[in-house]
Amino acid sequence: MHKIDEAKRGAFRALRIGTDPWVTPVTAECLQDVGLLSTLTRWRGENMEGFPSVFTPTVERTRTWLRDRILDKPGRCLFLIYSDTRPIGQVGVSIVDHETVEISDVIRGEVAEPGAMQAALHSLRQWLYRAGTTYTQLRVFTDRFHAIRLYDQLDFRPTILIPLARTETSQGEYAWTDADGRRPERYFLLMRHAG
Repeated sequence: MHKIDEAKRGAFRALRIGTDPWVTPVTAECLQDVGLLSTLTRWRGENMEGFPSVFTPTVERTRTWLRDRILDKPGRCLFLIYSDTRPIGQVGVSIVDHETVEISDVIRGEVAEPGAMQAALHSLRQWLYRAGTTYTQLRVFTDRFHAIRLYDQLDFRPTILIPLARTETSQGEYAWTDADGRRPERYFLLMRHAG
């Protein structure tokens, strides 16, 4: 079992960065925490433009996503970033292959001390390297300049552009998917860091 799977099963409780901020994994107990689910739902709604899927977020959709796409998936975990006792953000991780972990679902949901997200991401990445990861990578939309600047400060380097096209899903919802021969409308920038 990879350290990521151990974390979401409760073997990892908190990664402290000095005294603040600190990072802890979402566990099965979180599925019953309506306050936390409401916070995650609000964050997703407020940050929709940074994600490849655009939809109307609800608490039940958030619960289902956490259960089916995070907790029940080997090699995936969502971490909450706390300042004092309040959650201020989130970051997801997933195993790509035997040496690479992808960082995703990064949201700063609340106002926090300058550098809090950078410190949390750096510490989480260092934990991943100590757990045996060789590379960390992430995908970010090329029009998300603030996020690209943050990742650049964390020494992630651009590797490739991934062309995307809008794909309608249902009831006005859509997703940015591989352009696959269609005219690109947006791009992901794949950024990579070597431990």
